[in-house]
Amino acid sequence: MSEEPTIHQVVPVSILKTSHIPASIISALVSALVVIAGLFGVYTMIRNAQKDHMELVAALSQNNQEAILLKVVDEKLSLPMETKVLIARTLKNMVTVKQIPLSLACGLIHVETGGTWKTDMTSSAGAVGIMQVMPATAKPYLRTERIDPTRKALMDPINSIIAGIGTLADYHDMAVDLGLEKPGQFEISLSMYQGGPRIVKPSAYSRDVLEAAKLYKAMGL
Repeated sequence: MSEEPTIHQVVPVSILKTSHIPASIISALVSALVVIAGLFGVYTMIRNAQKDHMELVAALSQNNQEAILLKVVDEKLSLPMETKVLIARTLKNMVTVKQIPLSLACGLIHVETGGTWKTDMTSSAGAVGIMQVMPATAKPYLRTERIDPTRKALMDPINSIIAGIGTLADYHDMAVDLGLEKPGQFEISLSMYQGGPRIVKPSAYSRDVLEAAKLYKAMGL
């Protein structure tokens, strides 16, 4: 006795050919299913975008530092909302761990990007990203995070922030250890950030960053 086919078996192509359903109708049904799937995908994206917008509105209604920082990032950058949130949180977490004033970090980004906060900038000297870090300088910080220290990697604002804040914190520790500045003062370490560890005097650059930091401190950062 031959085995009866089950509903889980695939119908052979030969049976389809002997059916009375015209190929044009089958093709139209397939096309309709593709359109429905596409519309469902669009609907899902719209729903997710609406959810992101509602979360942003809720976050911006707060008055803590992270909410204020997120507002700055949102106004400066045209990126997906989840990326903006990640940038704000990474910057806030890094300055907390490294004991760098948030307003100073924002002032540094402001000066390095000309106030734009653009994430894909490259200087004539080869510095890359939102914090304008040299790839060679970024190596130890990115390798700690198991990230290949390439120029492309530094275009990612998260990687740039990790390397930039790590660099500034280490220069500050170096300047304090050498007796060049006191803890919480950043004139020398900012000069080092721009010109390397051999720059041991305050510079116009460090003064510019400290002035920019005042603008962000006035915002509550």
